Amino acid sequence: MKTARALKWLGLTLAGLVIVAGSGIAAISLLVSADSAREQAKAEIRAATGLDPIFRGPSRVSLFPFGTITFEDVSLGEEHRTALTAQRLTASLRFFPLLIGRVETGEIKLERPTIVVNMDTAGRSNWTQLLNSLGRSQLAAEHVAPLFSAIRIEDGRIILRDRAHELAEEFDHVALSLAWPSISTGFGATGRFEWHGQPVDASLTLADFAAALDGKPSGLKLRLGSASGKIAFEGSVSTQPTLKIAGTLAADSPSLRKALAWTGQQQPPGGGFERFAL
Repeated sequence: MKTARALKWLGLTLAGLVIVAGSGIAAISLLVSADSAREQAKAEIRAATGLDPIFRGPSRVSLFPFGTITFEDVSLGEEHRTALTAQRLTASLRFFPLLIGRVETGEIKLERPTIVVNMDTAGRSNWTQLLNSLGRSQLAAEHVAPLFSAIRIEDGRIILRDRAHELAEEFDHVALSLAWPSISTGFGATGRFEWHGQPVDASLTLADFAAALDGKPSGLKLRLGSASGKIAFEGSVSTQPTLKIAGTLAADSPSLRKALAWTGQQQPPGGGFERFAL
């Protein structure tokens, strides 16, 4: 008898929760329109990155089971300076602000993005103006409420071209998670990419992201690891008035000869040059 009564109360409780959840979702649908959600998400991306998002494809807004906004065929940059294109951008929405009709982005996911970095013969990059815009947005963000806190890159591609040194490199299958400095001043990125047909695990930490964008000294930690070897650096970096990197470097490889071949360098003549540590 007691068991049946307990099961009845449990069933009523679950039914009540379902009704409350359904009512909440219905209320959110009334408070938040798809058009306003899209415009607010665009404004947040622009405010946090300093880059102007361009959405060429259709967009979708979903409020159940989790709030998300998806944009197809996306590019970020300034006029005539497209720095990043992505097949799809999905922004997750924070739940509690939605209950009062506000749209706040918690995380951004970029699917199959292509990031192009071009260096001219004078050493200038197509990212110079964009990084300046990003730096201004970070300074402005110090005086407003935090925006989104993370960016995830899935199956991306990075193309690097240096005309001064006639170099061209491609990094494929890039999967990175970037801790965006919306709450703290630091910036972190972890994940992996493929270079010269070999996967590489990577992590990068900047102690002061805004200072680094402004060319001022910032703490730097870098870790790279693959089957051909590992590299670890810890120190500081600044770019004004000139590039300066200071710190400690550690590197090791099971075969220096194979590591040089993997990076495209000429191998030493003869034999030897196997296990290596610095």
